[in-house]
Amino acid sequence: MNTKTKLLIYIFVTSALCILSAIAVIVMTHSVLLSLLVVITSILPLVYTHNRIKLVEQQKESTLEKVKESRDSDLYDRVCQIIEKHKCYLKSDYRIEDLSVMANSNKSAISSVINRFSGMNFNQFLNRYRVEFAIELIKNDLSLKMWNVSDLAGFANTNTFNSAFKKHKGKTPTEIREEIVNQRIDDGDTIMRPSLDKMASMS
Repeated sequence: MNTKTKLLIYIFVTSALCILSAIAVIVMTHSVLLSLLVVITSILPLVYTHNRIKLVEQQKESTLEKVKESRDSDLYDRVCQIIEKHKCYLKSDYRIEDLSVMANSNKSAISSVINRFSGMNFNQFLNRYRVEFAIELIKNDLSLKMWNVSDLAGFANTNTFNSAFKKHKGKTPTEIREEIVNQRIDDGDTIMRPSLDKMASMS
């Protein structure tokens, strides 16, 4: 029997005794006021006890919530470390089940912390890493064709590749490459800007 149950039993028993005491007072003294005084005097400790129970329960819930928050945060950090260290996003067939095994957790917990801390589902979470990797590929070699960048970055197909760029960057991969070229020209880099026809052929 836990503490809360014991306190509830105590309140019930005490309440019953209060009522019986009030009835006894009325019977013996015929005084309603005196009986009310007995009831009020007896109820005050009950009110205190009840409030105390609520406070204890709230503190317990708060502590449990903090423990869960810390545990979830640790799991999310572990997930990010695994993804970044092993570059799991470069595998187009990488699944949440694979990550669960590597993180020594389960699919539900992994999915929950990713959604909670990143605001994305598992596939969107991986694609964000793929997008950043793809941008680095483009920066390092402007001559790469977009389908090649998509494949190297771990995307299953170019449709997903383009959709991920639009979601995470608000632009297509080709538009991102155009920006990189223009920025380098503005910075005075000694590169030749490809013609529009050549840029189109790279896509």
